[in-house]
Amino acid sequence: MKEPGRVLEVDGDRVKVKLFPSYECKKCPARKLCHPDGGEIIIEARSKIPVSPGDEVWVEIKEREVLSVSFLVFGVLLIALLLGFFAVYAITRNPLISCLAALGFAAIYILILRKIQERWKEKVFFEVGERRIPYTRETLTS
Repeated sequence: MKEPGRVLEVDGDRVKVKLFPSYECKKCPARKLCHPDGGEIIIEARSKIPVSPGDEVWVEIKEREVLSVSFLVFGVLLIALLLGFFAVYAITRNPLISCLAALGFAAIYILILRKIQERWKEKVFFEVGERRIPYTRETLTS
């Protein structure tokens, strides 16, 4: 998955990039991991090429990382819901209490996920792999 962006800061091979989200990014269920506050999307990436502030680049996230994060966010949440429901239902045989317990398990998992999300800020999921030529009228007509 590639997204266009502009380099804001450079520190060795680590760069801060402001992304220009595409349609794919806007519909991604894991977009809160990239920008939890919902504002501008500024990410930290590892650069494979020399860049300077202001450079237009392509930022890449590997498909495997997207799948891993998606499973962690959605798959484990579903497991927590089902585990909470069936474990409590086996004990109480009351579907209402089981539903409430399932929601409780899900809430606990979401709190754990928030803590994990704080650690993800330290990990670099993104790579800058190539420069991007911004499209303008001049580049399109030449």
